[in-house]
Formats: sequence, structure tokens, C-alpha cells
Amino acid sequence: MFATRLRTALLVALTAGCASVLLAKVTLSVANDSAVGHVSGALIACAIDLSQGTFYRPLYAEETGYGGTRFFPLYFVLQAALLRLTGMPIASGHAISVFAGLLLLAMTMLFLRQQGAGRWWSVLMVVVLLSAGQVQYGIASVRSDVLSPALNVAGLCIYLSRLPAAHRRML
Repeated sequence: MFATRLRTALLVALTAGCASVLLAKVTLSVANDSAVGHVSGALIACAIDLSQGTFYRPLYAEETGYGGTRFFPLYFVLQAALLRLTGMPIASGHAISVFAGLLLLAMTMLFLRQQGAGRWWSVLMVVVLLSAGQVQYGIASVRSDVLSPALNVAGLCIYLSRLPAAHRRML
């Protein structure tokens, strides 16, 4: 009984600590644009272009200057759609990144639960994932870094949900 309460208290403390650090990072990042770098600028430019009707600028054009990017369109298409609704390019990028981060955490929890992990073990692994600096930076910045793994884990969850339990365990 005491061990269960201690484990619960430690898990709650870890979760609260990681969540508060992430919340502080996201708040500061949004407030002072500290996590907006050249990658964020390229994605924001693609979103602004798309919201104005240009899907991928040409490599060079007299009227628009240099363009071209190596980024796949899903992130900035979502950002452009949100930009059209809000009119705020950086805030819309942050909203997509935070949503992608929450999706990654939820899908990781679902994946672990599908694999038979207990609730506390699943929460602990999500906290470990959340404590990684790259995950925190990806959620706090305007980047597509977290959206890809979130959708990959979601796809894995959907795929595994259609398999018989014996095949899921074997996989």
C-alpha cells in the first residue's frame, strides 16, 4: 500500500515537473520568439505563401526572389489553414507544434497500452519522452519535427489495432 502511494506520488511529481518545464518553455518561446530560427522562418514563409495562393515558390523569380525548400507540405499546409483563420503566422505555427506534441504524447501512451503496458508504466514512458530536450524544443518551436513522429506512432497504433493480439505481441 505504501509502495503504491509512493510510486504514485513520484510519478505525479515527475509528470508535474516535466509538464511545468515544457509549459514554461512554450510560454517563453511564444512570448519572445526565442525558438524561431531559419527553419521556422522557411516554414512560416511557405505557410504565408500558401495562404496567399502560392504553393512552393519557384527556385527564383524576379517578383518574389529566391524560393524552394526541402520541406514536405503537411506542416505548412496546416499552418497556412490556421493562418487564414487567425492572421497570426508565428502563433499558428506554435499552435500546430503544440498540437503535434500532444498528439505524440497521446499516441505513445495509446501504443504502450495496446502493447499491454500498465497505466503507470505508460505514463512513466511518456514522461521520459517529454523530458527529452529535442521533444521539448520541437513542441516549443515552429518546426515540423514533432508532427512526423506523432503521425508515425498514430499510424502504428491504427495498424496494430487491426491485428490479432498474438500478432501484436510478436511484432
